[in-house]
Amino acid sequence: MAGWRERYLGIDPRTLGLLRIALGSLLLFDLAKRAADLSVWYVNSGLLPNHRLLWQPFSPYQISYLYSLFTSAQVEVAFALTACVYLCFLLGLRTRLMHVISWFCLLSLHTRVNMIANGGDYVFCTLVSWAAFLPLGRRFSIDALLARRRNPELAPDTRAISSLASLALRLQLGVIYLFNAVHKNGLTWEEGSAVHYLVHQARIVTTFGVWTRENVPAEVLQALSYGTLVVEFAVPLLIFLPWFGAWPRRIAIVLLWGFHGSIALLANLGVFSPVMMVFALSLVSREDWEWLESRAWYAGLTARVRAATEAVLVRLPLRAAEPADESSGPERTWSRIRVALREGTLVVLMLLAFSQLALENRAFPRWLKHEQPRPVRAAIGYLRWNQGWSMFAPEAPKDDMTIVVDAVTVDGRHIDPFNERGSAIADPGLRVIPKRLDQDSFFCDYIVRIVGYGPLEDSLSEWILAHHRRTRRAADKVVRFDAYVLEHDSPAPGQNEPTNQRSHVFMSRTADR
Repeated sequence: MAGWRERYLGIDPRTLGLLRIALGSLLLFDLAKRAADLSVWYVNSGLLPNHRLLWQPFSPYQISYLYSLFTSAQVEVAFALTACVYLCFLLGLRTRLMHVISWFCLLSLHTRVNMIANGGDYVFCTLVSWAAFLPLGRRFSIDALLARRRNPELAPDTRAISSLASLALRLQLGVIYLFNAVHKNGLTWEEGSAVHYLVHQARIVTTFGVWTRENVPAEVLQALSYGTLVVEFAVPLLIFLPWFGAWPRRIAIVLLWGFHGSIALLANLGVFSPVMMVFALSLVSREDWEWLESRAWYAGLTARVRAATEAVLVRLPLRAAEPADESSGPERTWSRIRVALREGTLVVLMLLAFSQLALENRAFPRWLKHEQPRPVRAAIGYLRWNQGWSMFAPEAPKDDMTIVVDAVTVDGRHIDPFNERGSAIADPGLRVIPKRLDQDSFFCDYIVRIVGYGPLEDSLSEWILAHHRRTRRAADKVVRFDAYVLEHDSPAPGQNEPTNQRSHVFMSRTADR
């Protein structure tokens, strides 16, 4: 029983420290990506203005402190404060508090631009939320160093933390791969052509992906397609296999890092690949840490990092929080109540997640489908706990699309203001999709959702007509424009050229005189 508890409910505090550092780094990376196009996505003069999103929301349940901010200056201050919170979380300073605030900041950042969210964003929110129930500051943190300064005889904590949160983290990781694999039952996966079609998606393919489709034999791409299924079916089994000690989870970590590293080389899917690689770190075991700590180079490195950090902390007015006296009766009782509340909350949240999992995944039997009460729907929506896992399923996409704007300026020039900002190619006369557009994930998701979405089509129109305000050149004033949808069918396996290339105007506007 003790072995079962340690394997499925236990997690090493060093693993939690590593997970916090990786999560904090990823939070800052995600924030930096969003800050790069802050004026496009987060202000009222951008493509997703507050007033339209609030009156006609993309989702019925959403809350974000960013809805109260309207100008670039206001949002820049909010981003700067958010970066400070993320940095404190990464360093492990008042870790629990910073984790909760970071969670709220992440939900706010993603909810504010819900229209351009993708699966990686939802996984990110889910990972941060489950991890919030675990003590991520016990190791490799400023909190831990301050505690040792207060009590020099305090040994580094190596006691496993036992909680349903550990099980929830691993269950979440397992079901993501299980249902992604189960749902991949279309022809492109059966014949092994899925990766071929992936690297022919001009919006998301990388430079290396273009090279791969032009130089790598079709048999290799087919093997990669089948390898995807093998990894996604194997990972849940490896996570929960009760035999062979730490080796199954070690294999799972290697598979996941290799798998998502390969995806990132071929296609730009936003934060999906790095989030899943961070998620995999939750599988690092006590045996792994004991092996690592037996290496002389690791001991030397940690000693130098600790000494350098303590030298900085000495100069700062920081002190450890007063430790609770758990030897006293009232404190012992309160500690047990806290644990019971935490684990009870986790049971409720796991039931919510299962309810959403059953509804969103077609692999679940019909008798498990049910009508959720409104409070359940609201909780899922506000927490961004979508559980529909079917990336490139049942089929990989066999066609592609993008949009091109042909805008005429006051001095008669033709320009494409949209792709000047969102793509490597900004040719207003383009009527076929080029080999690679080099768009980030935000523009990719915006493009596939904007066509036909009336309220935000008006925002796109206003943004194009305001081009001269952004460039601050009167000659760039747009007097009229046509916005085109470009589409084609991707080449079949063994071919290189797309077919059925087509285009049509989906929006035309003339500026008021």
